[in-house]
Amino acid sequence: MPDIAEPNSILIGVEISLGIVGLIGNLLVAVAIVRSKSLHSLTHYFLLNLAIADSLVCVTGIVSSRFSILYIVCRQDTLSWHAVAAYTFLKRCIPEQSVLSLLLVTFERYIGIVHSLRHRSFFMRRRVIVLICFVWFTPVLVETRPSVWLLLRIQTLNCSEPEFVSNPDPNPYLHGIGFVILSALLLFAAPAAAMIWMYVQIVRDLKQSARRRQNLGMQGCYPAELHRARQRLTHTLLLVTAAFLALILPERVVSLVATAIFNNTSSESYGIALQCAVILSLINSAINPVLYGLKYDRFQQAIVSTFCCRSNTAVNQSNPHAKMNVQPLAPPQLRKLRTSPIYCETSV
Repeated sequence: MPDIAEPNSILIGVEISLGIVGLIGNLLVAVAIVRSKSLHSLTHYFLLNLAIADSLVCVTGIVSSRFSILYIVCRQDTLSWHAVAAYTFLKRCIPEQSVLSLLLVTFERYIGIVHSLRHRSFFMRRRVIVLICFVWFTPVLVETRPSVWLLLRIQTLNCSEPEFVSNPDPNPYLHGIGFVILSALLLFAAPAAAMIWMYVQIVRDLKQSARRRQNLGMQGCYPAELHRARQRLTHTLLLVTAAFLALILPERVVSLVATAIFNNTSSESYGIALQCAVILSLINSAINPVLYGLKYDRFQQAIVSTFCCRSNTAVNQSNPHAKMNVQPLAPPQLRKLRTSPIYCETSV
């Protein structure tokens, strides 16, 4: 039986902590979007899709922290190599689904801001369903071939688990690193380049829109508030994308390194490389709810209204106008002030 690198106990603790924090945070995001009517829009539904994908990434990280694949197979009789192949398949697919979910959110904002007149006609219900299916099934198709290769490799060795490790594939770079590079190009490099290009166009369009408003002397609450809302959401998503690029790029590099030294599984660096890749992926999924809470005002309000419903109910019961969903009329002077441009600029 070959020697397998034992997982680092400190890194296991980090994986569990990040997985739990990320899972709770993304579940809070999902609940807030579902229960808050102010967030019932296509953009937030795509953010809900991203939160679901990130939650699955966190669940995968928690599971991977419970056992190292090769360590469990070779030292305990709890998993077969077929289970290892299935687990590896899911472990590779789910983070890539998160990447494409973020790409979908960025694409929706690009159409909504740069091509706003085409937004409603472009995102028809059937097309939205097709886009969501693309997000969830494309990684499955890309990762099917390496997983099938792994299963066929096991069968040719008559499911001899120690022999599979001690007799590596004669051409590991073709079947190992080749698949990792293909996956990185299709499901990381291409989406990352597309997101960077779309955000450049979005920021440029927002600046041009603000400049046009100033040149035309446009005043009033609605144009200014709409522009600010677009800016706030764009800045939040831009931070999410920046975190994605800063964390997933090293994760892909670590995955390549781990695949390159797959034949030397007894090396301590092999186990640490795998664990570091999981940790980087978990940080990327766990940090998104934090960015929503810190930078996105509407999400903060949705969290308060969703999880502080008892206090709101008590206030509504004590206030007859709030209970009847009727606001008392303001004096004429105050109503006039609320419609003035000065009030519109300072009330945000």
